[in-house]
Amino acid sequence: MQSAPVNGTKAVSVLISHRPRPHSGHPPRLPGRGAQPSVRASFSLLAIGPLAPADPSLRSPLQYHERVDKLLLFVFGPLVFAAALLVIATGIRRTVTRFRSRPTSEQVKAAYEAYVCRLLDPQSDAVERELGKFLPERLLQLYRDKSAIQSAGFQLENPIKKRWRPKHWPVYCFEPLDTKALNDLPYEEELGPGYCFATTGRGSWYWIAASDQREKDSPVIFLDYDGSRSHGETVADSLDEFLNWPRQLL
Repeated sequence: MQSAPVNGTKAVSVLISHRPRPHSGHPPRLPGRGAQPSVRASFSLLAIGPLAPADPSLRSPLQYHERVDKLLLFVFGPLVFAAALLVIATGIRRTVTRFRSRPTSEQVKAAYEAYVCRLLDPQSDAVERELGKFLPERLLQLYRDKSAIQSAGFQLENPIKKRWRPKHWPVYCFEPLDTKALNDLPYEEELGPGYCFATTGRGSWYWIAASDQREKDSPVIFLDYDGSRSHGETVADSLDEFLNWPRQLL
């Protein structure tokens, strides 16, 4: 007897055996291993869900994506973990290196004393020989003023240019006037020979030009290497004007 499909299940052919009448002289045969399933067993087989397809390509998409996700996790998981460890180790190393490279108070004091010694002993002749040009007289006068050349930590504001948001020009300190500073400080080919006499302390300097003959004064140019888009801007028409602007402490 063949059973019809139930709820989309695959049909299962089951022979339903009826218990035979006992013949005379022979006891009724009990169902053994080779016996056919009973009616109750046939219905239990029909209740079983759809059989798994033999073709692996017919597996559900959900199972496929689960296996792909697990594969990606097994392959790229260790790589992501290793990259995270590398970033953490690099950060710790930089922090330790920065902490170890900090100068001691004695080193800071010695460096400041060496800076002041150079600042108060300008070598204008050596610098001019190196440049092959003459520096403005107003710049030399600045370095001869021992009090003015040691002033630091202030910002200047142009009183003529009135704007809703005033632009300040910070001066962290003045640079020593010697060949060491000349070789260490920036040099602009487009501007020609000159000298960076002051710095903002943030990678920018105030520059003044040298000339074939000694000029009385010269404009102040801002060399910006800090990304504030003021590179090559003329700050003041003369050094004397620049130094006489109103000052504020930083």
